[in-house]
Amino acid sequence: MRDFEWSRREIKAQMRELPGNLWCLRDAVSALYGWKPGSDGWSSFIEAPHPDDMNRLLDHLGLVWFDPIVPEHAHELQVLLDHPGITFYNLPALRASHCMYQPHLRHPLRACREYLCSALHDWRL
Repeated sequence: MRDFEWSRREIKAQMRELPGNLWCLRDAVSALYGWKPGSDGWSSFIEAPHPDDMNRLLDHLGLVWFDPIVPEHAHELQVLLDHPGITFYNLPALRASHCMYQPHLRHPLRACREYLCSALHDWRL
């Protein structure tokens, strides 16, 4: 992670109003790799990384992504479901995304209720 260069990003006030905190990517990747708080990998992350960094970060870490809605991806993903991973949730109503470490991709934990309720609430506006 030391060699990874993050894009600059201004953290706007409305981002601070999102449920939880803006460190979900660091927390998810650190859990996946077993990086403890304060370790080099954990400390290499920035708050609320820019979306443009995601593909570069996945490449840097040797990770792959799949969209289960895409038939070709769903087929490839089936082979990998009995492993840990990270799920990403697109929350268009909040103009944000959220990610979570998953100990077992076949049985994913759900996104926190605050995100889902906020997304539904804002969607109705």
